[in-house]
Amino acid sequence: LNGPVPRHLLLRKVRELEGKNRLLLKGMQQQAGLPDAGEQKKATVARSDEGCGSSADPDYLPHEACETIHVALVVGGYNATRQALTVIKSMLFYRHNPLHFHFLADKLARPVLRTVFNTWQLPDVSFSLYETKHALEVVSWIGNYHYSGIYGLMK
Repeated sequence: LNGPVPRHLLLRKVRELEGKNRLLLKGMQQQAGLPDAGEQKKATVARSDEGCGSSADPDYLPHEACETIHVALVVGGYNATRQALTVIKSMLFYRHNPLHFHFLADKLARPVLRTVFNTWQLPDVSFSLYETKHALEVVSWIGNYHYSGIYGLMK
């Protein structure tokens, strides 16, 4: 190779190799007397409502995308809690993976977040609450004129 390979050529090669791999897998499954890989995909997608989400794409394999995504949010006060819930709802609407939220929340936000997540009882969604006290001790010495106050520094 003399220099970088164009992206479209790499993508073409990847698709070619994926096709060869599918043919090899199909041949191995036929020799072993196993069902076709396409049937396995359909069964996996049908079961995906129980786990990682689903997709209309027939090539979507939920078991490959089931890694938990960790999201950290700093939430201080009632207004920030309301804004955080809007962000969380958007993430829940577009997600395909399990989610774990880490909330650095003050004493006003913690009970609201705890109540919301305990009442929603969402599958594949978990959360952890952390007190802001420890983070405040770390950043309180820094001069700050930002409209979000000290909470912007805790991020």
